[in-house]
Amino acid sequence: MKNCNFCKILKGEIEASFVLKSENVSAFMDINPINKSHVLIVPNDHHERFSSVKTSVVGEMFKVAQSCLKAIEMTDIACEVDD
Repeated sequence: MKNCNFCKILKGEIEASFVLKSENVSAFMDINPINKSHVLIVPNDHHERFSSVKTSVVGEMFKVAQSCLKAIEMTDIACEVDD
C-alpha cells in the first residue's frame, strides 16, 4: 500500500531500529513508544486487517513476541506502562 508506514519501514524508506527480520515477520522499535521496551511485530506482507494475515504468520508473530518479551524480561528495562 502506498501510504502504509509499516511497508515503508520494511522497504527501508523510513528508518527503524530492527530487533528481528525473518522471511515472514519483522520486529522493530516503536518511534513513539508507550515505554522503552515497546516493540512492534508485523507481517512482512501488507494487510489491511489482522484477520487477513495467514494463520501460520500470526503464529510466527506471536512466537517472535514471546521471544522479545523474554529477552526484555532478562534486562532491567521496564516492560509495563508507566502510570
